[in-house]
Amino acid sequence: MFYRSNGYAVRAAVVATSPISVRGSNAEIFAGPDASLIVGRARFPLRGAPLAYHATLTLVMMLFVLSGVSLDARANPDSAEAPAELAVRWDPKDGGPRSLEDVVRLLNLAPGREEALRVTYFRIQSPGDASPELQFIARERSTESGTTATYKLRGPARLRGSAAFQTWACPFSRPQATHAGFDLTWVAEGAPVRDYARSCDASGKMADALPARYAAKDSGCTADVRRWVSGHLKIERWSFAGGRSVLEVSVNASDSPIAISEFRDHAVRPLIAAGARALPASKTEMASTC
Repeated sequence: MFYRSNGYAVRAAVVATSPISVRGSNAEIFAGPDASLIVGRARFPLRGAPLAYHATLTLVMMLFVLSGVSLDARANPDSAEAPAELAVRWDPKDGGPRSLEDVVRLLNLAPGREEALRVTYFRIQSPGDASPELQFIARERSTESGTTATYKLRGPARLRGSAAFQTWACPFSRPQATHAGFDLTWVAEGAPVRDYARSCDASGKMADALPARYAAKDSGCTADVRRWVSGHLKIERWSFAGGRSVLEVSVNASDSPIAISEFRDHAVRPLIAAGARALPASKTEMASTC
């Protein structure tokens, strides 16, 4: 369900399992990946609840919206609660769940849908004066429905005020979408490692989308990906060209304390308790060593 306040669409996620956070003057409403609704400090389980119960909570959401709430993630990368991808990944041969099905059972996820895609990475020219801590990434994602090219700049969050990020511009002549936000990666149960990224997508092959001056060359590094989507929660198995496989659980949420707490409690901690050894390396870094 959708309601609108102050020009922003607000989803009343009373029947969803996606982590969405809405903040009012006195409390915060959050629909978490465990199919519960949090209003202030109170938690209301939703899975299996009667329709009247859902309707009552929907009314609560409407009252918050009509009273002038604001979304946590208004696509403002300078906001303290900007859009963020929260993720934890591990090598199943080192411990933890070994398959997508194992993860679904461990996290007690609702039925979802499965997708298959292939990711190809490219080597490109990067500015000579750029910090070595920054990554300039070019990749293609191919599915049965087509191919999408992505150009991305990523680096430690402390560098988001640097000239590279401030002057970043999408090089595609016809971008479909642009993104700015944080990548939060857990390497243990505590606070996540925080990176910042700006990116854009274009429909079609990299050779057609990226100008010739970037000298994009297929690196020969590919990954076949199986993805399970339950609400906004994604579980992926990445099988790299070199033979290594990595599992990842992630969610698109906001860089907010409540979203971080929910993901840590309902994904990171159960996975680590089940033997997963969280990896610090990004999928891009792992693919570059194929």
